[in-house]
Amino acid sequence: IIHPQKSNGKVKKPFPLTDEELAFLNLVVKAPRPRAILSFSEYKTEDMNMNKKYYIASVSCGNDSMAMVQELVRRKYPLDEIVFYSNGMDFDCIYNVWEWVKRQYEPLGIKCTMLKPDYDFEDKMFNILVKNRDGSGYHNGYSWCGGMCRWGTTDKIKILDKYCEEKNAMVYVGIASNEINRTPDKEYKIHPLKEWGMNEKDCLQ
Repeated sequence: IIHPQKSNGKVKKPFPLTDEELAFLNLVVKAPRPRAILSFSEYKTEDMNMNKKYYIASVSCGNDSMAMVQELVRRKYPLDEIVFYSNGMDFDCIYNVWEWVKRQYEPLGIKCTMLKPDYDFEDKMFNILVKNRDGSGYHNGYSWCGGMCRWGTTDKIKILDKYCEEKNAMVYVGIASNEINRTPDKEYKIHPLKEWGMNEKDCLQ
């Protein structure tokens, strides 16, 4: 089964449907009448809820990930757990948002988990011995994160990925539709904001 891509009134070379789209069409064709399937998005939500996999929302407590969680709940997407990684040095406003998340979603039966590194952040930044890249010796600490110095982000991703993979979970990640250079780095990661066409401005509103 193929469907055409139209441009300026002309039909371009057709391209195959995805497996999900094929499953959706097969469901429509085989369904006894009268049955109304309103949209592919609704079908996908229904299919995800029937699927018994474990679903985690990975949040930073910023605008995008908070908008994602609220929409996941509003659209009735499956959501078993919300996970927040903290290095212990976040601003107070971030922790305030996390406390709001727990008050809002734990009563709905959604588990809320804060992950932390197994080391002291300031100690790793300023004190531990780190070998120089050129092999000339050692220096104290990895220094401030930012720019080309990404050790904090690297640790965060490793810890989050390990936690989610141990649960064999599907993971929602709050990457907005206009962040075109950010794509899933693992098959189990889902970008619902892109699916819904929500950009950073939409999330802020």
